[in-house]
Amino acid sequence: MNFAANEQLSHGILVGGQRSLLLGHSDCQKIADVSDVDVGGVSGNAFSCRSVWKSSHGYGGLLYREQEYVVIVREGQGEAIGHVAHIFATCVANAYSSYLDVQVMESMGFTSWGLPLVKRSDECMLTLLSNLSRKVMLFPSHEDEDGEQIYVVIDFMRRIFPVRDDTVVVPYYPVIDDMVDVKGDNGEVWKARVLSFNLRRKIIQGRFFVQRHDELWFPEATRPQDIHFNSILGIANGDWIDGSFSCWKST
Repeated sequence: MNFAANEQLSHGILVGGQRSLLLGHSDCQKIADVSDVDVGGVSGNAFSCRSVWKSSHGYGGLLYREQEYVVIVREGQGEAIGHVAHIFATCVANAYSSYLDVQVMESMGFTSWGLPLVKRSDECMLTLLSNLSRKVMLFPSHEDEDGEQIYVVIDFMRRIFPVRDDTVVVPYYPVIDDMVDVKGDNGEVWKARVLSFNLRRKIIQGRFFVQRHDELWFPEATRPQDIHFNSILGIANGDWIDGSFSCWKST
């Protein structure tokens, strides 16, 4: 292998096929935004490689390549499926940082078995290499009304690579007495306790909670409601503070 720059970057080693890359102002601005630095601290001289080696992924390390499909962690937005277009590095704030340029796949629901469905979109995303979570495989399923190919996502590494609470994605199969974050109106995030679930219908029955004192949440005086899996953002961060599941404390 030809290890680019013979240097281990902060979150992986760029491998093979090193090419010079000249970044435009808009590219530098995107890098500055995701790196939380001033655009003046981003060098326009970069280099790209065909692959990146992640020593902590899989069993004894894993090589990711351009044109593969991966899961990207997006802060505050969960996970996204992406098609890797470029893997590159440049000097940011006097230190080398590495990035991915990916085409984001659009979510199209789920199969009858609960597997995610996606199709290609026009959305592109530049992200830190540290947000690369794992590989996935895509298989053709069917075409939509416009003749665009729909793919089934096989998340074959999910049991291998650790998944944090804040990276859980739909479909999330909850258990009774979980507290989950639910997508509400106008971008709000609601909380609901899981009372029961139906995997075939892809819904849970949940009781919504309201915040009353600092980080304490208490049940609403309303009837339990059906909540579709598509609306569940993930497991809420916190703990029950009594055995009756009547008070939740956020963390």
